[in-house]
Amino acid sequence: MLDIGALAALSDADYDTAAPQCRPLPRDGRPGARLFADGRFPTPDGRVRFVAVRQEGLAAAADQARPITLNTGRLRDQWHTMTRTGRVPRLMSNAPGPVLEIAPEDAARGGLADGDLAHGHLPPRDWLVSLLGSRLPLDGAERRALLSGRSPAPRPEIGRIVCACFAVGIHQIAAAATAGCRTVEQVGAQLRAGTNCGSCRSEIGKIIAGAQTAGARGNDSRSMAPPVSL
Repeated sequence: MLDIGALAALSDADYDTAAPQCRPLPRDGRPGARLFADGRFPTPDGRVRFVAVRQEGLAAAADQARPITLNTGRLRDQWHTMTRTGRVPRLMSNAPGPVLEIAPEDAARGGLADGDLAHGHLPPRDWLVSLLGSRLPLDGAERRALLSGRSPAPRPEIGRIVCACFAVGIHQIAAAATAGCRTVEQVGAQLRAGTNCGSCRSEIGKIIAGAQTAGARGNDSRSMAPPVSL
């Protein structure tokens, strides 16, 4: 199924300018039929085959001293390796810095609140030193940003970007919810957030619920964020 032999000799320059293509792309240049267009899988009876695999253990198992294992995740607005989407500043604005997302119960046990700085033990970071050593020396603002994981420039008042399509921030959505928007559709009508690709709609719903809860308790809805992100 994954026959892309026609791209075996593709240069880096050609890859950077290549238009999207559907596989298979056989080496002989004859385009194949679109996969699964006939509703069948490439098996004798056309039905899918599920393969049972063995679950491998973690590279470093959790224990009493280190009860939480750090696992890398995927950013909502990024596609796999970020070779292309990672170059679009707007798509980076939803997660402008490194964050740690953990369950609220685990955060409470560790004495952590939303927005706190978390300290943990990570693998050696010699690779980071080698990367930084390949460019000009960092200035003071860049060094502080590197250490804190935060942008050296002041963040906009709209807060962290939630809707990358229309650059709508969490503060704007929370303010709209406090002002009377009770559904994702109402927020979309007022701010356009969630009306294009739709990937942020679930997060908008959580922000609305959090702002309403904060309003009922007499708190500032701007401090409400859906996950515990540190």
